[in-house]
Amino acid sequence: MPNSKVKVILLVLCVVLIGSSIGLARDTVIFGIEASIETLDPVASNTDATISALANIFDGLMSRTPDGNLEPALATSVDRVGPLTWRVVIRKGVKFHNGNPLTADDVKFTLERAADPAISRWLEIGGAIESITILDDYTLVIKTKAPMPAFVQYFDTRLVVDKEYVEGNPYSYVNDHPVGTGAYKFVEWVSGDHLTLEANEDYWRGSPSIKHVVFKPIVEESTRLAALLTGGVDLISNAPLESLDIIEDTPGVSVIHGAGRRFIFMGLNCRPGSPTSDVRVRRALYMAVNEDEIVDKVMDGYAISVAQLADPAMTGYNESIKRLPYDPVRAKELLAEAGYPDGFKLAIDVPFDRYVMDEQIGLAISVYFAQIGMTVDLHTRPKSIHFTNVIDGVLDCYMLGWMVTSYDCFETFVPLLLTPDPEKGQGSFNGGAFSDLQLDQMYADADAAETLEEREQLLQEAMAYAMEEVPVIPLHIQMDIYGGVEELNFTPRGDMWFIAREMSYK
Repeated sequence: MPNSKVKVILLVLCVVLIGSSIGLARDTVIFGIEASIETLDPVASNTDATISALANIFDGLMSRTPDGNLEPALATSVDRVGPLTWRVVIRKGVKFHNGNPLTADDVKFTLERAADPAISRWLEIGGAIESITILDDYTLVIKTKAPMPAFVQYFDTRLVVDKEYVEGNPYSYVNDHPVGTGAYKFVEWVSGDHLTLEANEDYWRGSPSIKHVVFKPIVEESTRLAALLTGGVDLISNAPLESLDIIEDTPGVSVIHGAGRRFIFMGLNCRPGSPTSDVRVRRALYMAVNEDEIVDKVMDGYAISVAQLADPAMTGYNESIKRLPYDPVRAKELLAEAGYPDGFKLAIDVPFDRYVMDEQIGLAISVYFAQIGMTVDLHTRPKSIHFTNVIDGVLDCYMLGWMVTSYDCFETFVPLLLTPDPEKGQGSFNGGAFSDLQLDQMYADADAAETLEEREQLLQEAMAYAMEEVPVIPLHIQMDIYGGVEELNFTPRGDMWFIAREMSYK
């Protein structure tokens, strides 16, 4: 910890000597974010940093309050009128930044783009739609291929684009010059450096208090912290745990934290022939991990241990599921029962630049596994390489974090737990190739439920069954920790988005 603090102090001194290149005005907010914005096309990325930024330029059919409640946005109502059928009424009088009026044509076009594999990272949503029928300029009917009681839960992330503008310009131009209906208009994007926006004074919700917004990717934690402490940015995400006292001791800035919704887990190789394909081995590794110690010592209390791939705000969260107990003695017995009395060699892969204390968590888990006789080889890599390896399915034990923006277990079961099947759009992040046909059917039954109440019950049963099979080792939900200037009114959101229209200066 002391070395990290020295590094931060030196960086602060360097920035002070050089001088900040960004002048601060009280109608301006500069966000120091931990990841780059991938694209300005809202259908072409599903990363937190990208969607958070684009949600300032575009609006969804629905939106969420900071505490996660769904409320009308570009749609004044979304009603389920049959098992497969939804009626959507579009808000009248809304205009895109180029002056074009919002109509049902734009919504239909937006949803159909989500089903285009050439550009979409939202195929699970787009592919669920059977047909879209326009009744008039402000009303449309959507039919899904199967019953989806929670279909409306995804409408906050379906950011609506202008059909005429997208079809009338080259894709490269549209991507670099986005036009939405949101609270902010596009000004400039330099990929990897900054995205600059200005207030939409004609915004349908009213002119925002903050007039100028800059998203500035600063991947390195110490550099991001230094930018906050020297006035280069107003708000940073993922404030480093080891430097929170520095923030608190610096006049004019403070630490802000929220409950958090990103759960961290270790995926396991479940392919036939792998030692971890045996559920006894998976349970042994689970019981070897002292998660309470990780929360207390590694996360400094800024985390909540979990027993499932869901958080309490999600449809399908099952409060009856409990963690397997920390019990290294029983873990050794299970390894012996599975035919590994002396353990075996296991590679552990974690990123060093994505999650809070990710490398340190990986080191702690390596120690726990070694204590039950495992021969451990810990690999730490940048997130770009790590995620590619996860998707390619070449890892035996790997760290992954997951946050569900829809507040529904659809977004955990489909990409993480169901049998990998590209044609069905499932298993995209099931790096261990876990496959259980009974679980697949349990989820299918839940997805076919007629009511939300029935679906909730079936999802809870499916989650309990899945966690018994230990496809992954659940660890914790990391708390969201920010550093910000004290004059800024900022309430952390459950989805970790930075929505500038919700902010103001005191």
